[in-house]
Amino acid sequence: MQQSRRSRKFLHNEHAISEEFTTLPALSVVMIGFTLFIVLLANTYSAYHMRMDQLEKYQTADLLATKILDPSCPFAIYGRIIELDTFLYCGDDINETRKDYWLSDLDFLVRISWEDETGFTHTYDMPKGVNPLGDRIAVSHDVSIQTNPAERPTGKLTILIWSV
Repeated sequence: MQQSRRSRKFLHNEHAISEEFTTLPALSVVMIGFTLFIVLLANTYSAYHMRMDQLEKYQTADLLATKILDPSCPFAIYGRIIELDTFLYCGDDINETRKDYWLSDLDFLVRISWEDETGFTHTYDMPKGVNPLGDRIAVSHDVSIQTNPAERPTGKLTILIWSV
């Protein structure tokens, strides 16, 4: 008879922990892990699209620099020589090209710079008065700048491009 008493005490023992309360912490850990996975996935997706947008802007800026250094450009002589006087008066040509890129929500600035014999850096932007806003991508090429018929210092042609 004593054996039956033991089984009765086991069946009527109310000091046990309920199953619902043991699954709540495990379910919380699973939900936190799932949320972190979704956040990391979304961050990776947005970073990929941001990098692809930057790469596209870089390729566009490189294409613009190639077009500007083409000998058919009004201020480029023999390809990699920029005639300063013509460059300073070609703002209308650059503005026409800028209008074509505005349709793609892009704007750009052409900058030439060089250092003279005294160490002073000369910088000219075309078109004048344009301030690049936001994230900018820059592409530079080494060029010669013809300041007068006798002088051709080495300088840089830089294309700055940004989203409008």
